[in-house]
Amino acid sequence: MVTFRFRWKLATLLLLVGAAVLAGGLFLKDGLPLPGEDRPAETDNASSGLGTNEGRRQYLIALGWEVGEEPEEIREVVIPQEFDETYQQYNQLQEEQGFDLERYRGQRAKVYTYQILNYPDRPEGIVAHLLICDWKVIGGDVCSVELDGFMQGLEQPEFSQDDGGSSGEEEAASQEE
Repeated sequence: MVTFRFRWKLATLLLLVGAAVLAGGLFLKDGLPLPGEDRPAETDNASSGLGTNEGRRQYLIALGWEVGEEPEEIREVVIPQEFDETYQQYNQLQEEQGFDLERYRGQRAKVYTYQILNYPDRPEGIVAHLLICDWKVIGGDVCSVELDGFMQGLEQPEFSQDDGGSSGEEEAASQEE
């Protein structure tokens, strides 16, 4: 005859562990925290995996960019408590693309900088910055690192056919002929 001894402490512990795993599964998606609502809707599927280099690259690729294999720079920043005029202008750019840095005042974030390889008429000198806090994108930009450069939102703008391969100087020369 075989007898079993029921162990209440072990059963309770297993039940608690199972409940924790179930609760974690409801909170986590693909092993990462669920993305926030402050990102552009069309990039929701690209946001998972932001804790990895490949996940961040896929986020930018989903926005239409070809990027370098590794970030050129990773730095930690603190979103200021009080926004000066420059930071207010930067946050306006963020708000235009569905982000808002105001809710992250005083918090630490990481900025991942990737080289953009497919910006029309600019084969180099263009980078994307991803501002990430708690493994979700809270902001970012694409900009030229040149002195007289530019800054825009993360999404790739629609370029006309003419932007694809000819520079303004080549177009001017062809019009003069």
